[in-house]
Amino acid sequence: PSRDDTVLWVDWSKEGIAAVLTQGSKIVSIACKVASPTESRYSPTKGECYASKWAQKRFRVHLLSVDNFLLASDHRPLLGIYSKKDAPDDDYAEMLLETEEFRSRRTVVYVMGSKNLSDYWTRLFNRPPEDSSNQASINCVVNALTIEDGDFTPGKRELKDIISHFKESKLQYT
Repeated sequence: PSRDDTVLWVDWSKEGIAAVLTQGSKIVSIACKVASPTESRYSPTKGECYASKWAQKRFRVHLLSVDNFLLASDHRPLLGIYSKKDAPDDDYAEMLLETEEFRSRRTVVYVMGSKNLSDYWTRLFNRPPEDSSNQASINCVVNALTIEDGDFTPGKRELKDIISHFKESKLQYT
């Protein structure tokens, strides 16, 4: 598979972090998690950089099996951060270092937020109370796993949102 076939869509919000891995017009996998209290306080740029690192590490095996892939983000500053040899500060440097193995395979591209497949998954849940953040993460992971296994049965409103989002992106929801 080539870079044209494989896209890792990433997104960060104060509520959650999500990634959607696609090949061709098919969704390979979806992963999301609730943002920790610390992650929810990141600046947008640091949050998006963290989300891209988390996604690349989460899908490491898939990404190492392809020659090239696109990393799609709705945050333009990531283009500059990934294209430069220097990071703005030590936090960014550490995140970039953790994904160094993908540098020769990865091309970072900008997509509008409304076209970013992972955007929907960062907003699946409202910010839970502090004591239930683990449960919300578990629920999100279970939702992602059941989608992969074909067992996902969303409500009418959720299904309409999901189908609409995938139709706009020209991907197949199977």
